[in-house]
Amino acid sequence: MRQVGEFSSPLRGRRMGGMLFFLLLISLFLPAGMDAQTPNAVIKGIVWRDENRNGQRDAGEPGLSHVEIRLYREGDPQPLSITYTDGFGHYTFSGLLPGAYHVVEVDPPNYVSSTVNTWHLVLDEGGVAEVNFGDFPVILLTPTATPTPTFSPTPTITPTATSTPVPTATPVPPPTPTPQTPTVTPTPTLSPTPWPAWCRNIVRNPDFESDEGWQLPRTRLWPAYVGPFAFPNGGRPHSFQRAVRLGATAPIDPPSYSSASQLITLPADARTITLEYWVWTFSQDDNGGDRQEVLLLDPETRRVRVRVWQAIPAQNARKWERHTFDLTPYRGQSFILYFNVYNEGDNRVSAMFLDDVRVWVCYDVFPTPVLIHMPDLQHNNPRPPTPTSTPSTTPTPTVAAKKTFFRPALPGGRATGWLEQVDRQVRSTLMLLNIYLARACVLGILVLIALVLGITLYSHWKEGRREEG
Repeated sequence: MRQVGEFSSPLRGRRMGGMLFFLLLISLFLPAGMDAQTPNAVIKGIVWRDENRNGQRDAGEPGLSHVEIRLYREGDPQPLSITYTDGFGHYTFSGLLPGAYHVVEVDPPNYVSSTVNTWHLVLDEGGVAEVNFGDFPVILLTPTATPTPTFSPTPTITPTATSTPVPTATPVPPPTPTPQTPTVTPTPTLSPTPWPAWCRNIVRNPDFESDEGWQLPRTRLWPAYVGPFAFPNGGRPHSFQRAVRLGATAPIDPPSYSSASQLITLPADARTITLEYWVWTFSQDDNGGDRQEVLLLDPETRRVRVRVWQAIPAQNARKWERHTFDLTPYRGQSFILYFNVYNEGDNRVSAMFLDDVRVWVCYDVFPTPVLIHMPDLQHNNPRPPTPTSTPSTTPTPTVAAKKTFFRPALPGGRATGWLEQVDRQVRSTLMLLNIYLARACVLGILVLIALVLGITLYSHWKEGRREEG
């Protein structure tokens, strides 16, 4: 029998030990279960046929079916998932975890993008993002040469015998036949007639993801490859991980140029040449002393040959803007493609972020067909037929026409092998299974802890009742 004020130290110690063990396990496993993120974010969009190639979907422009869309998790070079657009051009990636992603469109065969092919975005839990792509067709011309040869040799033999009372016959020799020269009139018909071009980019390292191709001189405001943390106001590179910063965003403003440049040569046989680039401008200048500019310099003298774009005073858009410039009149020439920001040094800084710089060189898909006439050799040196009393008919020969033309390869997405697609789908499914399995394991551990705690408490309660009895 216990006296008032006594307590059972072993029982109390076991109870306190059980509670401490329970609290320790809860502190280890419960946060993992509470922090588990639900894969319920969605990325969706449409790929449309951009009839007027303006980069915006206008009324009446249809969707493109069976276009390959790839989804990358930031930092992973392997696609997380691959899907294809439906009959109306729509696609969807669902069941995504929060985080940063890249959405990449693979141009279908015989199409070229009017928008960027890669978009970067950050998803919140349960977020829905829409990413759209525009493509316009590259028309393949099919030349059809229809030669209409006309070969009409018409020898006329008119033997004439004149009889006289004199028993001496004087035969008149037959006339020499004059064969006609064969006339070939090819009539090539080329259809259809829309803009027949394919394009390629000649700028090296256009998205600045490596350190190659560009000259970044070490001036007082040294230009640099930067990531998202270098942008003011939450900006980030236009595509992938890096852009180039020219100028300054911090209040350290010595008078200085800050430039990025690359030597380019414009092919002389191109149909059209277009400069395309994206700029993100920033400026605190209001007196016109700072400037942002894009120039074409002479490779020898480095003097300005073409002023592509210039902002005085410097612009302060703080968003990505797409600029284009027609370089077709300068075919066959070489230039230094020069991007620059000048700060005058008054502590009101200006900068320009640069990304996705491309010079699109477009060619005719087919040059004019060349028809090579190859007549049979026997008609090159015609011989007069043997004269006979009956005019002979020479059959019309067939003149062979041979056409040659060149078909340059077209850029476009390559078809992914079905084994590769299955492998990626399996990896995506396994990733989701791992997430659910981890959550199930945490839940199972919590249930096991609760069961052990219940049994322990019940045994302690029963032992206490026994001691009290």
